[in-house]
Amino acid sequence: MGCVPVAQRHAGPTVALAVQIRPDHSFRDCRRFAFKLRQFGEPLNRASNVGNGHAGYRRRILMLAEPTARKDTQNLRQSVRMALVVVTAASAAERVDLAVQRDGRVHDADRPAPVVVTPAAAPGGAPADAVVLFDGRSTDAWRGDRGAWPVENGVMTIPSRAKSGGENNLVSRQSFGDVQLHLEFRSPNPPTKTSQDRGNSGIWFMQRYEVQILDGYRNPTYADGTVGAVYGWKPPLVNAARRPGEWQSYDIVFERPRFNADGTLLRPAYVTALLNGVLVQNHQAMLGTTIWRQVAGYKAHGDAAPIQLQDHDSPVAFRNIWVRPLTEAAVAQDLTKDGR
Repeated sequence: MGCVPVAQRHAGPTVALAVQIRPDHSFRDCRRFAFKLRQFGEPLNRASNVGNGHAGYRRRILMLAEPTARKDTQNLRQSVRMALVVVTAASAAERVDLAVQRDGRVHDADRPAPVVVTPAAAPGGAPADAVVLFDGRSTDAWRGDRGAWPVENGVMTIPSRAKSGGENNLVSRQSFGDVQLHLEFRSPNPPTKTSQDRGNSGIWFMQRYEVQILDGYRNPTYADGTVGAVYGWKPPLVNAARRPGEWQSYDIVFERPRFNADGTLLRPAYVTALLNGVLVQNHQAMLGTTIWRQVAGYKAHGDAAPIQLQDHDSPVAFRNIWVRPLTEAAVAQDLTKDGR
């Protein structure tokens, strides 16, 4: 093809595609490529008409390729202008067609309306499509390694290992992949220990990928082990911890990893986390299965697995735990064809 990509520039969810014409090919090749791109929206042959559009289809010219042939300069420039486009996709020209087929045009009245989900009456409550894992009354949605965690006054608390007979992690009976999770926890007050022994627990997505729970209020510890951290890998963006004894909230979006048929990693797990309403992890790639004092790595596994709450022998309390299993549409924007 005479009109070929020469550069790609990634900017968030967009990709800029720059093209140039080989001197040994006709301009018709580039026009043909430009026409393919024009199917994505209105013709992009006047720079004055190309700018930041409305949500869903940002389009603008980022750069003009230098011509490698001097004949028919006016036609060349017009063709190149039409072929330079920013598309809401991950990479390559095939994404243009995919975007058209999937999303349609801006403000298209025929696009399907979003599914209605009734939110809770109060902030933090479970919406209508949530799977409630703990509502203050029953632990039936969980199984403990050594028995259920005790519930009192609507609160579930990690029992001491002396009572349990050893480590007693809590594991959801239902398995999940991509999820939105809401959870509220409370560190013991007054605190009696320091560092990793003070209010320690953790949320293990798919029983593998941990987001840390810890009493992080004036409690020095290693940065990738404090509250809000992807344990053993990524410290939180900020420390948003409340005082011991105060209820805290996590709102987390977890995107499971994808694997190729041969077991190799296609796309890592990602996590976005808000602690007490403050962003602490922003679409952060995870290195793999959490392992204490080791660099995490991936090993292929199924598409769904339980959520685990960690027993670290600290009486951390929990309430109001629910999840929303996410559809593929929630994560498909940056999946390759194989990933979908």
